[in-house]
Amino acid sequence: MTAQAPLYVIGDIHGHAGLLDRLLTFIESDAAQRGHSPKVIFLGDIVDRGPENRRAMDVVSATLKRWPDSRLLLGNHDSWLLEFFDQGAADPAWLMNGGAETLQSYGLADLDPAAVRDRVARDFRDHFEMLRDASIQELAGNFAFVHAGVNPNRPIPEQDAEDCIWIRGPFLNHLGRLSHTVVHGHTPMIDPPCPVITENRISLDTGAFATGVLSLMILDVEREIAEFHATGPDGSVTTIEPLRVDRGHGTAL
Repeated sequence: MTAQAPLYVIGDIHGHAGLLDRLLTFIESDAAQRGHSPKVIFLGDIVDRGPENRRAMDVVSATLKRWPDSRLLLGNHDSWLLEFFDQGAADPAWLMNGGAETLQSYGLADLDPAAVRDRVARDFRDHFEMLRDASIQELAGNFAFVHAGVNPNRPIPEQDAEDCIWIRGPFLNHLGRLSHTVVHGHTPMIDPPCPVITENRISLDTGAFATGVLSLMILDVEREIAEFHATGPDGSVTTIEPLRVDRGHGTAL
């Protein structure tokens, strides 16, 4: 029996296209060695706070076209950009949280709403459609993939989009196993910058915008085995160990 292809899961990118390039080169090589075409899951927050927001979107778009089994999950920062593309007006909260830099990267900062919509339709339709078609949640085996997390009081398959994109405390502080192990980003794990595994979640946002560490999980869904890699300061991609936090219920994987 042929082994199922693993999933390559990437944490929050936040405009660091160069770090993403390095992970994708690593993924291509690793998948070739395994004899599979890569299936990449981007956990969202492609834009804001980093130096190359528009190019990061270009890279993700190209990856989804090149490896069509891959998926993009909508992050809260991506949701702000999608709203701007659609309406032509920027949420002030977004502008204060990296949106201004993203608009500069697109050359859209000083346009009125009608001009924004025209420009997006003409030059950035693929980015708009990619965000519009992004997933809120993906399920594979005993794993659920979302950007931020889930409401632990609702069944995993019946989550509200708002929770999947924005939730923090009620999810992160929930003790006990859930029906699925939740793989997510959104909340940076930066002290130290490495993935964190509890009994009910795998947190993959390692604060690339602040740490330069963009993390990758290679997940064997059937055997529930994972390995972790991240960008290093010397331009490499290195194997890293996650931080396992046993809160009295063991840990996933």
